[in-house]
Amino acid sequence: MVGRRIKLKSGHGSGKCGVVVHGSGTVVLTSGADGTVCAISLEELGASDHATLQEKKRELLPDVCQYHKADVGVSVLAMTPSGSFLATGDDDANVRLFKPKKDVGWHTSGSIDFQGIVTRFQAPVRALAFAPSGGLLACAGDEPGVIKLVSTANPSQMSILRSSNPHKGGDAIKQLAYDPQGDFVLSVGARHGALSLWGIDADCYMNDLDFGPGMARCAEWSPCGDWIAAGSTAGLSIVSRRTQKLAFSLSGGHARNATVLSVSWSSNAQYLLSSDDEGIVVLWEVSKREPLDRWRAEFGIQSVVWNPVFNHGVVMDKMGQYGLLDEVVPLQFVSPHATVEGSAAKQAERANQASLEDLFKDEEVAEQEQRAKRKTKHEHEEKRVGEDDRNNERDEDEDEDAGESLGEEDTDEGEDVSGSDEDEQEHSMANNVSYGAALKKRRRSHGGVARRRVALPDAFMPSSTPLRGKRRILCWNLRGVVTSEDESIHHNIEISFADGNQPSVRFKDHYGFIQGCLGTAGAFFASTKTAEHPSVLFYHALGSWSKKADWSVNLPQSEQSKAIAISSDFVACVSSARMLRVFTHTGVQTDSMPIPGPAVTLTARDDRLAVVYCTPDAAISVVVLELDAYQTIAGELFHGPVSTSPESLLVWAGFAETRRPPRSLSDKIMRSDLVLYDNLGRACALSQAPLGYRWRILLDNAAKLAQADYFWPLAFKQEGLAVGVKCHGIERYPSALTRPLLTTFGFEAPSIDGTARLSSQLMRLRGDVSRAQSVLTYAKGVFGEDHPAYLDIGDELTDAELQVDKCLLKLIEEACQTARGTRALELAARLNMPKSIDVAYKLAMHYNQTLLADRIIRLSQTRALKPAPQRRTRRSDQAGGTAAVDKKPSMPVNEALDAAAELVTPEKDGRAQYAAEPLSKVESMKKRLAGGRLKA
Repeated sequence: MVGRRIKLKSGHGSGKCGVVVHGSGTVVLTSGADGTVCAISLEELGASDHATLQEKKRELLPDVCQYHKADVGVSVLAMTPSGSFLATGDDDANVRLFKPKKDVGWHTSGSIDFQGIVTRFQAPVRALAFAPSGGLLACAGDEPGVIKLVSTANPSQMSILRSSNPHKGGDAIKQLAYDPQGDFVLSVGARHGALSLWGIDADCYMNDLDFGPGMARCAEWSPCGDWIAAGSTAGLSIVSRRTQKLAFSLSGGHARNATVLSVSWSSNAQYLLSSDDEGIVVLWEVSKREPLDRWRAEFGIQSVVWNPVFNHGVVMDKMGQYGLLDEVVPLQFVSPHATVEGSAAKQAERANQASLEDLFKDEEVAEQEQRAKRKTKHEHEEKRVGEDDRNNERDEDEDEDAGESLGEEDTDEGEDVSGSDEDEQEHSMANNVSYGAALKKRRRSHGGVARRRVALPDAFMPSSTPLRGKRRILCWNLRGVVTSEDESIHHNIEISFADGNQPSVRFKDHYGFIQGCLGTAGAFFASTKTAEHPSVLFYHALGSWSKKADWSVNLPQSEQSKAIAISSDFVACVSSARMLRVFTHTGVQTDSMPIPGPAVTLTARDDRLAVVYCTPDAAISVVVLELDAYQTIAGELFHGPVSTSPESLLVWAGFAETRRPPRSLSDKIMRSDLVLYDNLGRACALSQAPLGYRWRILLDNAAKLAQADYFWPLAFKQEGLAVGVKCHGIERYPSALTRPLLTTFGFEAPSIDGTARLSSQLMRLRGDVSRAQSVLTYAKGVFGEDHPAYLDIGDELTDAELQVDKCLLKLIEEACQTARGTRALELAARLNMPKSIDVAYKLAMHYNQTLLADRIIRLSQTRALKPAPQRRTRRSDQAGGTAAVDKKPSMPVNEALDAAAELVTPEKDGRAQYAAEPLSKVESMKKRLAGGRLKA
């Protein structure tokens, strides 16, 4: 069944759109990314040109059209069944309420009264749903785990339903469905795809519904409230209100790999409309579980709504185009609105419930037959074997039955076999106890494991913004900014460089790029695939001597670009088919490899490429690849899980910027850290260590350090600086129209002791020293001690050790001020330079810590007795003939402390005498360290 073609008309542009039908069935209201709300009559929807409607738009709904900002989209609409209230949800996180004037038609100028902003969120609003009576409005959006119930009569009266667990309702919400019986609100998770039930009276999250495999994308209650139609990545399913489990699935209408985006019940619940991301709309006869008709469109249908009065349906695709499904149900079938009029409504609901409950008869009969077979099997065995054997076999059969019962519970169809389980379920529902918790408890009693659905995170591009109005930022880094502007016919790409002396670059984009990255030699872009065109990769060269340095390549029709990256040596792309491809800057593909899971993001620097992907259990992992001189993958530098908290969401990834020349040999050896940043403001880095690689925390609360409500990162520098944009209020990214100034602040690793700032600085500096030591050892074995790369890294190691000593001396001073001698001695044992030990002794004497000063002398003496080390010279010292860095090899801290502990033995006269050295030598050392200012 190919399906009839839907005639669509231009609407609000691509993006999230809203559509509702007035209770009279004669007026359709639509909204979209252009920030307008349009009222269209049924006649105009079927016959009039949309250009005429655009001219009438301000005349139709002037108040609605005027309050919206030009760059803020209206992504969702909701209307009470009687049409007494209209609610809108915006990308600026506001929910607005409107009310039509009495005795004034919808197509009359000034027919809508703006009631005001009833509530605000911290993120864009994505879902609205009115109660059946219209007295309450449920609102939700990208703010995780928050549903607000607002009274339409008095918006100041509000109740908030919250959940902080991302796997138990604490997810961003993309759709809400209000229970027709008024007991529950149903939410669809945006990230994890869970179908969550919230109690209205309980004011809390209750449990997730078992709708089968896949991730939920839409849901709607049947008019009687006894059934839930759920669309997911695995198809369309029907969930029972009584059991809160999958009743049956509807198959044969959508493709196997299609995702159902929208569902809508007819008024009598006999029919169902569903749409998917491939542009297919299917009409289902629910009682027979089979499709009756199909329609097709060019793009995915994001919304389908059934007219509550007439035999029509309204659809809206991802490009913001709307259309009419005329005469949805064929005339030879029962009308979709039959028996709903007047006092027969309740009878229609009861009849519909009975007809749908008949669908379970075949499952119940099959279960009864299974019980009978098992019972017959037991009786036969009891007659055949003796008493002892019968007892043993009964135990085995009970284990087998427990396994079969567990298998039936784990399946996606059918009901519980045990009657006691049903009683327990009904009891728990009556007391508002989570059915999911009861199910897990029963499975544990049977020795089973409760399954949990997990959703995979969406792919993203670092330092990019979503489409807002007509402009968006495709990439913003320290080299410049790449912006895209929608001009209807085509897009305009503008590249503005951080170097003010370099002029901006502008060119037309006929592909509609949604991903971009900027490098030193060029910019790399990728577009989304459409029904006519595949996903396109495009490279724009900067400052090339050739006139035809730009190039493009098409991905296979079945693949979609998920993330791209650019470095000084190559460009790379990872697709929806989990295929990583590497190209040179001239467009030659040099390598390709599969990745273990769906890509989350991609980042590159010089000869390194980091691929962040998602495992089947929704955990984030990363693989860091090294490319050779021919831009082919030479091997893996690191492959393992990402160090992030379970409640966080990864939003940025990139390699830290260094002060070395980007193409120097020392930069290729002394690799910069891979930095990952989440939405909680926590950044962690993958750093080189003497025994491999390790994760370390860079900062814990970026917004607090930046003195803002949210910090949008641009880059992290190796010396401990973060560069980005400060966002205030509910904003989570900068505006593409008026770009704000960049903010730079220093950061240290988080610490919880009394000297948090210095301890954090010390942890960061010690990480730099450890990384430099491991790289220096590698460079010595590969190049030798006279190679320039070895000398450069040696200079960095010496500088890092000096910085560590400065930080340690500050900590020693604080320990002396608080009379913590043992801590000060331990810190002194960690000093690297002999001059630093001299300063530590002077600090101890300055604060009258004589015992500490004596132990520091012994520590210095113990180091002096060590064999003379091989001195490491600076590269500048070799050129200019200056003195080399006189650095003793650092002793193990425990050995140094043990040596200092054996420092003195008390004498009768109260003076301390050294046990290991003559007193005259000790006194001379004291004079040398104190600069001759101490008395003998």
